[in-house]
This record gives sequence, C-alpha cells and structure tokens, in this order.
Amino acid sequence: MGALTQGVAALGATACAICAQRGAAVDLTAVMLTGDTGPLGLNVEADAVFAGFFGQPIVDASGNIYFYGLATGVNVPFNTEDGVWMWNGGPNNALIRKSDPSPFDLAPIDSVGLFTAGNDSVVAVSSVEAIAVESGVPFSLSHTSDTPPGVGAEVFYGEPYFGPAVASATGHYAFKNHLTGAVTLSDDIAVFAGSAGALNLLAREGEVGPTGDT
Repeated sequence: MGALTQGVAALGATACAICAQRGAAVDLTAVMLTGDTGPLGLNVEADAVFAGFFGQPIVDASGNIYFYGLATGVNVPFNTEDGVWMWNGGPNNALIRKSDPSPFDLAPIDSVGLFTAGNDSVVAVSSVEAIAVESGVPFSLSHTSDTPPGVGAEVFYGEPYFGPAVASATGHYAFKNHLTGAVTLSDDIAVFAGSAGALNLLAREGEVGPTGDT
C-alpha cells in the first residue's frame, strides 16, 4: 500500500475530505466527503451522510484510516450523530458512536472522542470512560466506577485525561487518567499500561521516580 499520510482538505465553503496519500506526493485519493451517502457502516441508518469531520485522522501500520465524524440524516437518532469510523479501502466501519452501550455497564456513552490507534485497534474516550475497540469489539480500559490497579484502597478512575494515549500493534495500551477518591492534588494523575482487562500502574504523580525525583 506504500507510505501513508493523511490530511483534511477543504472543498469549497461547506465540504471537506479525508485524504490518503499513496506513493508520490501528488497521488491523493479522496477517502470521504461531507454529503457522501452510505453505507456508513453496519448498524448505521441507511440515509445517514457525513456532515463533518473533526480533529486529525490516524493511519496505522496496516493502512487502516481512523477518523472522528459527524453523521446526519432523517433517520439518524438524536445524540447518535458523532462517532469514530475506520476505512481500509472498502465500506466504512462505524467502530463506536455516541449513545452506544458502554462496555463497562451498558449505560449510553455520553460522548465520543478519538485518541489513538494501532493495528486494527483504537482508543476512544467519553466523559467517564476510556474505551479500546479491538477488531470491532469494545473493551473498557478505565471507568469512573472502577478501581485502578496498584493505587490502594478507596481510589477510583476519574475522568479520562484528554492527552496522549498509545495503542500498539499487539493490543497493548498506555494512557494517562485522573484519579478520584482518597487522593490529593499531588497524586491524582496516573499512567496505566497493558492490555484490555490486564492493566498495570506504570507511574503515579507524586511517586519517586528512578532518578529520585517525584
């Protein structure tokens, strides 16, 4: 497939495209346009069209393109418009949408944002949860009702940290998360790493690091 880069190009005043570059710098392919008709993915309403794209798309080592998009249509229910999609040369794949059931407690997801992606996996966040989607299956990485590993009693995940996260090609993740409960302002942020369901505490604010600093 060749080296891939991506960008968002304005087409007139109201349209934009997510583009993939293959080979030569001038070899650009329009992957998605606002107003494009479906299918926008399995279980996406037949009349749904893309109304906009936000943030930067991500390309993984396999050439999959992940992007955060807004869908609209007469049959698109309210509060389900935005989500994270994947494109790999065929039909779109809606990985996760607002109001989908949380993989932690099945409560409707209140918001969706694209964090990072690895080979066939992506990390999205809501206001209460960091979610990994591997091969189309969502897993909860952190949830405000859950207890993180290695942080002691009466400490819970707080709001996902809106900063860098990493997804590897082998299904491993590293991300930063707020902590709540029995914490102070000097130890309420931590970094966790591992696979979905098997995370470990990597570092916590206020801990003494390998150089002796906190």
